[in-house]
Formats: sequence, structure tokens, C-alpha cells
Amino acid sequence: MSVRPHMACVCIPTINAANMLDEALSSLTNQKYDGDLEIWVIDSNSSDHTSEVCKKYDVTHILDYSQTRADAANYGIELISQKYGDDNVIIFFTDDDAILPKDWIQSHIKWYERDDVSSVGGQNWAPKDDPWSSRCADVVIGAKYITAGTRYGSVIKGELIQIDHNPGVNVSYRLSALQEIGGFTTGSIGAEDVELDYKLRKNGHKLWFDPKISVAHRRRNISGFYKQMKNYGKVRWIIGSRYPELKTKYHALIAKFPTIVI
Repeated sequence: MSVRPHMACVCIPTINAANMLDEALSSLTNQKYDGDLEIWVIDSNSSDHTSEVCKKYDVTHILDYSQTRADAANYGIELISQKYGDDNVIIFFTDDDAILPKDWIQSHIKWYERDDVSSVGGQNWAPKDDPWSSRCADVVIGAKYITAGTRYGSVIKGELIQIDHNPGVNVSYRLSALQEIGGFTTGSIGAEDVELDYKLRKNGHKLWFDPKISVAHRRRNISGFYKQMKNYGKVRWIIGSRYPELKTKYHALIAKFPTIVI
């Protein structure tokens, strides 16, 4: 069992989403966590008032010119590594459209007292004030037949369950584990968290899911969600081609998602 205190670093890749980021940071800066906590916003050269929002909450604002979430996240990992090395740092990832519960950090970090934990994830659902279409998106995202078995929103009995993958909106990792595998795949255009988790498991790391940790995640409008799922089907097919062992019977269904919607 580890006894050293943990440094929690939250990394949020963003671009032109200042209003949603404001809501996310508001929830993060009111965490019930007494340990060391830093919040890093990796801004892919936004043209809106993202920098002002970061100043409002006194969080670290990093200007980056990456064009993908994977590359922006890697930049955050690199900078955090330069500052702290791998000295018992737990790095959290979430999205600029997420709203985190007050015990989010603590709920994750308590599990890292176990030496067999390299990553922890949880659920994500649309907030209550989202439109009706978001409930429809929840049904899709919570269905393993659409997300190729990904555990989005899955509820399982027990406190901590070993799994293959956690969604990137509600996940934490040992920084040392991310350094070991070189972070996300450079230039990945989607499902970068799926590939990252696969590389971790391939290197012998164990990933865990706590169904009690749930975040509110604002869904895109109907047209935006349609494009999101279409792209998800495409990138999951690409990953399956690169790693045949990740390909399942569900991938063909995802790739045909636009037709299914129609």
C-alpha cells in the first residue's frame, strides 16, 4: 500500500468553448479535496474568451496549437511531467462540457492507495437541464451495442471493477503509467482514450471502474451528435484495423450508425 500523498493534476483540452469551460471550472474549484490540486487547461488556440475564464478561476492556462484532443492531452502530460516528474502524480482528464461533483477528485484518488490501480473511471450522463435529445443520446451512449462494449454509463454491482476501457470525460491515471507508454497516440483523430487504455493493458497495467463516480456531461445537439457518432464509428474501425484484437462484431454496427439513425 502506498503512503505518500498524491498530487492531483486535472487536464482539460479545449477549443472555443469558454462558456461551457466556465461551468466546468466552477465545479472543479469547489472540490472537497484537501490534498494538492492543480488544474491545467490546454487551449488549442481558442478565438473566444477562454483565457479570461481561466484567469477568473486562477487555473493554469496553456496555449497550444494542437489540432486533436490526443495531441493537446499529450502536451499537458509533457508539461506536468516536466514540473513533477512521476512523483506520485495522478492526472485526471475531463472535458470542457463536463460538470464535476464536489467529491470527484477524492472519489478517484482514494483508490490509488492500492498498488494494482493504474487508472480509475466512472459514469457520465447528461445533466437534468439538458434538452430531451440529450436523454436520447444517453440511451445510445449507454448501449454496449452502439459503443462496441465501451462501459459508458454502465452500472455494475460492487465498488471497483476491473475493465478494459474508461471514457475520457471521467478518468484518472498514474502519471508514471502514462509516461511508460508514451501517452496518447500522436495525431489520433478520435477514440484516443480507447487506444491509450489498450496500450496500458498491454503493458500489464490494470484499469478500474467505480460506478459510484458519475459526472454530468452535456451532450451535443442532434446534428452534432450524429457527426460525433459517425466519426466514432470511423475511428473505431481504424483502431480495429491497427489492433485486430480490439475489433468486435459491434464495430460494423458503429460504422453504419448514420444509416441506423435514418
